[in-house]
Amino acid sequence: METARVAIRKVGSDPVEAVREVFNCFGETQSKLRQSSSVFIKINAVWHHQHLFTSLSIINATIDVIREYGPDKKIFIMDNCSQGNFTRHCFAATGIAKAARKMVVKCLYLNEEKPVNVSLKQGSDERYEFPAVLYRHLVEDRGDSFYLNMPVLKAHCQAQMTAGLKNQMGLLYDEDRARHHNRDLHQKIVDIYSFIKPDFTLIDALKVLTGGPMPAGRYVEGLLHEKDMVLGGTDTVAVDAVATRVLGHEPDEIKHVKLASEQGLGIADPDRISLDGELPPRRKRSPGSSSPTCLTV
Repeated sequence: METARVAIRKVGSDPVEAVREVFNCFGETQSKLRQSSSVFIKINAVWHHQHLFTSLSIINATIDVIREYGPDKKIFIMDNCSQGNFTRHCFAATGIAKAARKMVVKCLYLNEEKPVNVSLKQGSDERYEFPAVLYRHLVEDRGDSFYLNMPVLKAHCQAQMTAGLKNQMGLLYDEDRARHHNRDLHQKIVDIYSFIKPDFTLIDALKVLTGGPMPAGRYVEGLLHEKDMVLGGTDTVAVDAVATRVLGHEPDEIKHVKLASEQGLGIADPDRISLDGELPPRRKRSPGSSSPTCLTV
């Protein structure tokens, strides 16, 4: 029976070592990184509000580790803001753009990139716009490009959870992302994953919002939980399945994780996922949160 592996590491005072140890658990990933001349990193940065974007410390640490596999690699960090936000402004407001300049990596503002029309599902007539630069390097000819998916873990009132699968919604342009956002959202998340799969998913779970994605500021303190960990693997479905448990749920409660598994795109059964490292104690659910359909306050 097919199995998957997910690595978990406490971050503590050394995020570089934590990220390095996660990658060290996956020999094929290490080989692919060594061979790749370009690395495309899909971070989570569609809003500049605190705790909604991938932590700068994890971004910096990951780029340091990637450069250990070859100092001359071309590294891109990218996202595509939604609801009228400008990605360029979000990167500036969060400090990501400044950090990128310091680390000598390029920011890809996907909303500013030229699109190509694609079908997410084989045999479907429905077309979506997809960044041409990513289609060329990550879909048409993966070649010597490595695709790293780096979300920040948080609850989401419509998608139930933001992790590896949901993070790829940022590969679509705003207008196409809005389609089906209130209907068939979970299947759309799965369709994007069937169209393009990361080589590796690394989840930032330093501080996890258990009500979101954008609770009012006065509620944040009660909803923010210190987890101080990163988790990753080559099977994004398996990584997300483990992430559900960090949020206090089971994989089959998160609809897109369950759908992806049922459609043969990855493993969500905890009995078929081996953990390298330890999960934190399960978070107790607050009264009324037995269903993760909407986790906002």
